[in-house]
Amino acid sequence: MRACKSFGIRVLGIRHSDLRVILAQMDIQNPRLLYLKAALFVLAGLFASAGILLIAPNLRVAALLAIAIWSFARAYYFAFYVIQHYVDPAYRFAGLGSFARYLLRRR
Repeated sequence: MRACKSFGIRVLGIRHSDLRVILAQMDIQNPRLLYLKAALFVLAGLFASAGILLIAPNLRVAALLAIAIWSFARAYYFAFYVIQHYVDPAYRFAGLGSFARYLLRRR
């Protein structure tokens, strides 16, 4: 990796700012890659949860962790499914950023 004065680091000869644009525009449509991505999210969640429980191994922490995970999952479901199917059929979910913009525009 080489340093670039105006844009930070370069990865594989691509400026960091350009790499962010490229990654933001990627649209994964291959089902195998989608399943791999889901599996990686599950693994990351399992490792993070295990790390928390290794740091503070008690039932109270485990319960709070489970409640936090469940609550965030339900909030995410609300943002992408409930709004689109029950509140505003014209809304199309495109990520949490689009949901935040949707909420701000409605006011």
